[in-house]
Amino acid sequence: MESPKTGGSETAVLLQGETMSKHIVVFGYDFPHEKTSRGLLALKQAGYDCLVLAAPHEKLSIRDAGRSWGMKGLKPHHPQQIANICEFQYHVINHKKAEAIKWALLTLLGYIPSTAVILGARIIPEDVIGIFRKGIINAHPAKLPQCRGLIAPKLAVLKNIPPLITYHLIDKHIDKGKFLYYQRVPIYKADTQQEFKLRSLHYQVEGMPYAIELLSKTSAEHLPKLGGDEYPNKGITPEDDKLVDKTWTSYCNEFSED
Repeated sequence: MESPKTGGSETAVLLQGETMSKHIVVFGYDFPHEKTSRGLLALKQAGYDCLVLAAPHEKLSIRDAGRSWGMKGLKPHHPQQIANICEFQYHVINHKKAEAIKWALLTLLGYIPSTAVILGARIIPEDVIGIFRKGIINAHPAKLPQCRGLIAPKLAVLKNIPPLITYHLIDKHIDKGKFLYYQRVPIYKADTQQEFKLRSLHYQVEGMPYAIELLSKTSAEHLPKLGGDEYPNKGITPEDDKLVDKTWTSYCNEFSED
């Protein structure tokens, strides 16, 4: 995939002279998970040596209103299988335990890398975020701050916002932090919702190496903050789901690449 286009006020401030860390810490899941598995392969292809901090499955305390955009019949690979193939270190750990994460980094790597990325995680607490000097990068599957939460791509349809991925540094707030760049996701007139979701997932993980490179040349304190207080993080109703179905064709036509 070509390097994403950035420019103007939507581009991070670049600095020279800082090299990328040898290791990248990956927050992922310790159960079959498409984004974690595909993301590890993308990082391997880009030449990164990863330490995977894999969180066990936990039941969500909130209900994800609205139907899933997942593709029925597809079984994701287990991230540990992919890590073994890539010869990445893999450590099962609770993402909320800062001291345990520090111990794992110092024990397995001998130092604390400046950067981490998210391929699969729940809410990461502030003391864990603070471990990494440059920060933790997330690829959010819609435009921030307008489309927050688990159902962000559906909010983009409801709000008629172009299909984008937002790369950003996380903070203690959900879907906020500091902005890196937007990546446009191609959409086509004949797309189903499931086809688009899989394409978006592909772009999210394929763009992560560029996001790491961009941050390595960026002064994080100069990155613009993502707002979002005027855009509440909430689910959508069954009625909203029906509206997504009803408007999907017109949404594809509006932003189609063909």
